[in-house]
Amino acid sequence: SRDLEGIKDRDMMFAVAMGSPDRFGRQLDGMGGGTSSTSKVVIVGESRKEHCDVDYTFCQVAVEDQLVDYSGTCGNLAAAV
Repeated sequence: SRDLEGIKDRDMMFAVAMGSPDRFGRQLDGMGGGTSSTSKVVIVGESRKEHCDVDYTFCQVAVEDQLVDYSGTCGNLAAAV
């Protein structure tokens, strides 16, 4: 997560990496799979907070729109951490 601190528009970086926005909904130009369940990003890093081992940030990258949403979570990805 510290590696991302200097990036001014990480939302754009995540969207491009996933292949979004894709008006055809397939994300062929990126790592996304064209569905909301395959268009997720997790940022994990060492925590700077006392009594915490890691910081975890989840974001959902929209497939067809230029949108990255940080309000949700994903149980499978949280469990992987």
